[in-house]
Amino acid sequence: LSCPAARAAVTTLLQEVKTVRTSQDNLARERDKLRSDLQVAIERCSVLAIEIDEQNACQELVFEKQIQNLEQHRVDQLKIMKITSEKDLENKQNIIDELHKEICSRDEILISLEV
Repeated sequence: LSCPAARAAVTTLLQEVKTVRTSQDNLARERDKLRSDLQVAIERCSVLAIEIDEQNACQELVFEKQIQNLEQHRVDQLKIMKITSEKDLENKQNIIDELHKEICSRDEILISLEV
């Protein structure tokens, strides 16, 4: 090129092409880095989701065991209450039987005294 203006224009265009290519390369590297970061984040999310599921399963087992323990405790308490009630009832029935015998005995004594 003999014309200095044309030479300057071509040089400017070549410089602009280099700048655009550099910018394009930088954007491609940034895009690749973002893709890589996104993949890492997705993998971390997957791992965390698995860990949360495992923790929930363990916690559910703990809650089920606690419920079973509470139910067993309630059953045991009911058995104790039933046994206690039965003993109380038996004791009261014995007292009633003794009082009935005593009343009958007194009635017999009264009848014998009246005769």
